[in-house]
Amino acid sequence: HGSTPKSLSVPNVGKFNDLNREEMDRYASIEQCHYIVEMITSPFDYTKMEKRNQSSLPECIEYMRREKSSEPSWEEVIRYPFLDVESTSTLHRVLYLPWLRKPGVNVQYTSYSLFQRK
Repeated sequence: HGSTPKSLSVPNVGKFNDLNREEMDRYASIEQCHYIVEMITSPFDYTKMEKRNQSSLPECIEYMRREKSSEPSWEEVIRYPFLDVESTSTLHRVLYLPWLRKPGVNVQYTSYSLFQRK
């Protein structure tokens, strides 16, 4: 209890996932979505919805392309760089040493993009 007469804990309303397992009933279909956030790991031309290299397409783009419309119905709103932990050494993740950092060599970035339905 805090300084207020009510308990500060959240009442158990429903079932909580304390085992960090995927719960399929919590997903929404692409038709219900107005926005999508996706990690983008490869260069991609979103205006044409085409790959620039042989890497696999981002998962959300695959869903977007499956829609019935021949015209792309999604547009990228904004993109932010994000440090790629798996491809960047621990030293470069922990310490910021500008003279040792070489983007694309020592430090690898990916990005998160926000897409909005047109």
